[in-house]
Amino acid sequence: MRPSTLWLGAAISVAGSRAATAQAPTLWIVASTPVTSIGVAQGDPDQELAGVTGARRLSDGRVVVANGKPLELRVYNGAGKLLSRIGRRGDGPGEFRGRLDLLTAGGDSLLVYDQGSTRLMLFSADGKLAREWPPTGSGSARGQMVLFRRTLGLMIPAQL
Repeated sequence: MRPSTLWLGAAISVAGSRAATAQAPTLWIVASTPVTSIGVAQGDPDQELAGVTGARRLSDGRVVVANGKPLELRVYNGAGKLLSRIGRRGDGPGEFRGRLDLLTAGGDSLLVYDQGSTRLMLFSADGKLAREWPPTGSGSARGQMVLFRRTLGLMIPAQL
């Protein structure tokens, strides 16, 4: 996989009344210069990213990146310095086997869907594994997705 740089731009939502929003999609404006730049093509291993599948900015300014190689979540501060790593390749609790999807969860919790193991994992903002849902049936976590929708009110991508 080719190393890449992750750029997070400033986004501004155009505010409007609820009725106006229902009629027109929300508009986003992305700045031409990044607020934070994370990653290099070559150099410091803590900054090399490859196969990035998602990123999320936490309320305190930290940025979580789902990296493909090595397979892990990386936590950077607002200036782009690596603070910690969450998980690694493997089959144990909190470990990953394939592409990682960062899903929306309440607060700064990190809900991760591991496509390789078809498991869902919930991590706290400090990287501790809070809960894990194993696959159900023959390689599908579909039954667990229904549970999540009912109990947590999360939006789960259709491809799951």
